[in-house]
Amino acid sequence: MAATDRWEDCLKGADIMVEASRLAKPEPLFKTEWIKPGAFVVPYGTMSAVELSLTDVMDKMVVDDWGQCRKGLPFGALRAHVDSDRLSEANLHAELGEIVAGMKSGRERDDETILFWHRGLSLSDIALGAALSRRRLCWGIGQTLRFR
Repeated sequence: MAATDRWEDCLKGADIMVEASRLAKPEPLFKTEWIKPGAFVVPYGTMSAVELSLTDVMDKMVVDDWGQCRKGLPFGALRAHVDSDRLSEANLHAELGEIVAGMKSGRERDDETILFWHRGLSLSDIALGAALSRRRLCWGIGQTLRFR
C-alpha cells in the first residue's frame, strides 16, 4: 500500500479509526462524515483533530477515566466536546473499567458506532509494570534500581 498525505484515504469507511496526530493547535482534519455505522473511533491527539459533530454520530461514548476528561482540564482530542457538553458525565456510556467488570455493556450490535477517548490511565501503566516485573523474575533478567 502506498503512503498518502490525505487523511480521508486512511480513515473513510474504516472499521477502526484511530486519530493520533500531534498538532500544534486544534484543526478538524478528521471528518465526521467519514465514519460509517459500526465503526470504533479513538481520538488520541493532545490537540483536537476532530470536528465538534463527532459525538453526534456516536451510539456509545466510553472513556478510560472520566476524572481525567472532565471540564476545566487542559488539552485532549475531545476537550472542546467536554467544554461544550457534547460529551458529559450525563451522556457518557461508561468508563472502560465498568465494561471490563461487566457493570456496563460493551458493543451490543454490529452497527453500533462507539467512541473511546483514551486519556492515558496511569493505573494501566502500574499494572503493566507489575506484570513485566514478574516476568523478568521468571526469566532471570533485569536489575533493581535504587532510588534516592
